[in-house]
Amino acid sequence: MKKFIIITLTIIMFSGLFILTPNLNLSVMAEDRGVLPFNTRSEGFLTDTNSSDRHTIILTEPGRVSININRSSDGGIPSSSFSGAYIRWLDANSVEINNAGVGSFIAGITFPYSESMDLEVGSYYFEIGRKSSGTGTYFIETSFTVAGVNINRPNNSIENAQLIMPGENVKGFISYQNRVDFYRFVLTEPGRVSININRSSDGGIPSNSFSGAYIRLLEVDGIEINRAGVGGFTAGITFPYIGDMGLLAIGTYYIEIGGKSNGTGTYFIETDFPNSITPTTTLSPLPTTTPEPPLPTTTPSPPIATTPEPTIAPPTTVAPPPPPPPEESPPPPQLPQTGVQNVKSILSIFGIAAGFTTIVVCILINKTNKKCITNKKI
Repeated sequence: MKKFIIITLTIIMFSGLFILTPNLNLSVMAEDRGVLPFNTRSEGFLTDTNSSDRHTIILTEPGRVSININRSSDGGIPSSSFSGAYIRWLDANSVEINNAGVGSFIAGITFPYSESMDLEVGSYYFEIGRKSSGTGTYFIETSFTVAGVNINRPNNSIENAQLIMPGENVKGFISYQNRVDFYRFVLTEPGRVSININRSSDGGIPSNSFSGAYIRLLEVDGIEINRAGVGGFTAGITFPYIGDMGLLAIGTYYIEIGGKSNGTGTYFIETDFPNSITPTTTLSPLPTTTPEPPLPTTTPSPPIATTPEPTIAPPTTVAPPPPPPPEESPPPPQLPQTGVQNVKSILSIFGIAAGFTTIVVCILINKTNKKCITNKKI
């Protein structure tokens, strides 16, 4: 059992060695092909004696270098084959910064092959070589996109963080050499801070990717306050990114933007302190707006002056009540008049009744008495 374990570990060790160890003909035997011009198609040829070619790339400003490689239709290098080709990116000191198709148990690159690198100012080497017996003709073409940043670089630490003002739109650049950028802002009064980040259309950092970007908000002593996209098992932020960093006190703060894995490229960042200014502006305008309401209250006073006039109008309508008093005065005179008339009518009634009674009595006493009749006639 012990022998089996030893044999297994030996096989794994040698397998990893073969996988991780590049071909023996790398760099040492590379032929120098000189400076590789941009936007120009160049031709190369790998043979049994010329196993690799090295091209020089010179950058006078930071940006993205893109390389496209293809093989010729006749006699080209095998594609995606263990007998194909590999590529390597090297810095000015011939230190490898990237590769593809390198390793004895890894197939060569697939044609057509395209790759980009976000690099700082300096000299670089691009190497293409054959794997095993892979020989043939290839074509290579390069292009360059300037990063076009508008900040002071490098700003890859808190000590040299770039000062950013509210509403200022800044273009940054995460490169292979500088994987993080720092920005500094100052709050002179408490308020809520919002950070907006987007990537450029050309050469931008991947969105929502494990090779994307992360963001952190730090206090002046480097203590983390907020974060997004941080962690090996967390995808990077999604662009456009709008992050509410919360309500912050007066002080200095730092924004850290970094690339995850091999996430590099250009981006735009803008900070907004809506509530850091409005607390004072909301407090001062409130007093200024409260004096203004009195002005409206003076303007409503005219309506109040007009409303009293309608209230004065009702008194004019109350003027009719004076006529009722005259109506009440007539009754007193009518009372005495009606009394006199009643007395007269009563007396006349009594007179008639007396006369009628006299006649009736006379008739009853002496129906034949003519004297009564004569008296009646009289």
